[in-house]
Amino acid sequence: PGVAYYVRVVFSVCLFLFCITVNMIAIFTGKTDFFGTPGYAQLILLLAALTGLAVIEGLQIALVELKKHPTESYRTSHARAFRTGSLAFRGDNCERFLIGRQMSVIFLVFVVAHITSSENLDFLPDPFFAFMLKSGLFGAILVCISAQLVPQVMAAKYPVQFLDIPGMWLALQITFVLEATGISHATWLMVCACSC
Repeated sequence: PGVAYYVRVVFSVCLFLFCITVNMIAIFTGKTDFFGTPGYAQLILLLAALTGLAVIEGLQIALVELKKHPTESYRTSHARAFRTGSLAFRGDNCERFLIGRQMSVIFLVFVVAHITSSENLDFLPDPFFAFMLKSGLFGAILVCISAQLVPQVMAAKYPVQFLDIPGMWLALQITFVLEATGISHATWLMVCACSC
């Protein structure tokens, strides 16, 4: 990689750290839009939501990557991945996962958006920064890098290892429960109508 690559990396890291700093200041000064919840509770919720989103995003990519490979190829070397993959690839479970996954993503992003959108901070008086804070764009950058791109790229490069992380089977089960609520069952009707 050339100099331009390293300049982009440094810019991205600085932007990411700036977004973390701005969001932490907003949380601990009570300037977020999260219903008057104390700062420490917001931080815990934010970390939990980011972790959940990272798991769901990476899980999708790992399952897409592994759908091409027989689960037997990693049955003994990565038993948790085998168990999770076998369940995901059975019957219509992939489709059920996608529906439940999308429901969880929307819920988690909703929580994160409320925590990371805030009023203007005194040290950022510029109207541009006020817009960035109120719209939640600083939070969107935080989410994009930490809870979406990192786990997606990791899962694309190491799908079996990602699927073997403890908790993936439980995450898959949670998406099945969300799909089973019926909230998004109109999806099945529309798919059926489009395939006729």
